[in-house]
Amino acid sequence: MLKDEIFLDQKNKKHILTKETQEQWLKTFSLENLEQSYIPKHNEAIKEALGGKKIRLQKGSLLKLVSQGRQEFIPHIKAVLDEPDVIFYDIDDGYLLTKHIKGDDYFVNVSYDKGEYLVSVSNGIKERRNLQNKMNLGAKILYQSPSFRSSRNKLLQASQFSANKIDMLDYNEKNMKSQAIQGEQAMDMLRQEYKEKDIDKEKEFNRDKINRFGGKKK
Repeated sequence: MLKDEIFLDQKNKKHILTKETQEQWLKTFSLENLEQSYIPKHNEAIKEALGGKKIRLQKGSLLKLVSQGRQEFIPHIKAVLDEPDVIFYDIDDGYLLTKHIKGDDYFVNVSYDKGEYLVSVSNGIKERRNLQNKMNLGAKILYQSPSFRSSRNKLLQASQFSANKIDMLDYNEKNMKSQAIQGEQAMDMLRQEYKEKDIDKEKEFNRDKINRFGGKKK
């Protein structure tokens, strides 16, 4: 029988995991007890995006929610794990499973690679600009749901803009390098031209000197 539990967070602060929250967790994820992990069932496209590894949602995620006072996120966690709209891979944060909530708000689950499986470590709401910043810094889109792709969501428009921006930066960099090479070649030609002119002037000076003084006897 369930009952309230008292636990300490990483800062040794006390929190209460109420019986009601436990019941909601177990019911939402169809678990028999709190020690059991929830493993979402994914389609082939999502499995491929996650490298064929399964995600494990463990009791630690529940305790973290309670310590942050975010028990209302429980339904969102189920939704984003089961049917993410977009999956990103960020070299610093790992796998980001994202689901659009409304407006510019997205619910994001962060899962780390533990070798044989992925483990859910963080859940929360992020703004579109936060995800855009990650894309601008190199986060890659591994998966898009068909419905999300067809919705013309601003996040996808931003990802396309980001890709175009990177292509343009590459083009500009190559163009600048090409112009620099051409400029250096032009300077070499000018230096050679001036050098040749200086040689011609010296020869002309020497001939004039010979003509003026070389034929005269003292």
